[in-house]
Amino acid sequence: MRNRKAFQLLAAVLLVGAFAASARSQQPSDAHALTEAQRLVEAGRIEAQAGRYDDALRDYGEAILLAGGDAKTAATANYGLGKVYLVLQKFDRAVASFQQSVALSPQTASAYDGLGQALGAGGQYQRAAEAFKKAISLAPSAADSYYNLGVTYNKMSRYRDAELAYRRAVRLRPDYAAAYDALDVAISQSGRAGEAIAYHQKAIKINPQDASYYYNLALTYLAVGYREGAVEMQRKLGELNPQAAAHLASIIGQQ
Repeated sequence: MRNRKAFQLLAAVLLVGAFAASARSQQPSDAHALTEAQRLVEAGRIEAQAGRYDDALRDYGEAILLAGGDAKTAATANYGLGKVYLVLQKFDRAVASFQQSVALSPQTASAYDGLGQALGAGGQYQRAAEAFKKAISLAPSAADSYYNLGVTYNKMSRYRDAELAYRRAVRLRPDYAAAYDALDVAISQSGRAGEAIAYHQKAIKINPQDASYYYNLALTYLAVGYREGAVEMQRKLGELNPQAAAHLASIIGQQ
């Protein structure tokens, strides 16, 4: 009897040892898969920056498959996919990727911001605005989300709301040239072109190499009847973008 009990005890010990060995043998494999998923996410990011979008899509897709239960890595990979699809103007796929990223990481503001960009690019402005608001609620100091919200409101012809969003963006980032330029456009569209001039000038001072700022200031000058100022902007624009300058010259000629 004692021998039988001893045998049963030995068998149990061996069985536990086998399970432990099995678990140890699986851990390196799982860790390797996770490490590979993270490596592929980084590779996808680098490839996307270099404009190698097919490679980026492939690596992000493989990362999602390897990530398994690692929600953070899978969310990051889906976010990367969404950004690439945005560049490729595949907006439905971008929306789906960002939605998956949001589902996996619901407290990540950048995922909601990306979703808003994809929805807005596809003409779904109301849904885009809600996504940007969610991003702002998670990251109140994110100037880009306020800017993107302003762009969305502008497309909805909600110029006063756009103006408020842009004002918030420049308060958060005083050197945000694009937000100053968008702010003055929104103010002009609200029928207050005279107030917009100072913001155009601010944008140009921050970034004098952006041709669009001279173009927009010229249009504002025309709106307030200052043709000489528009001609001066057209001349400066010619040094940066001759084609845009020629188009602006035709507009000035019609005034």
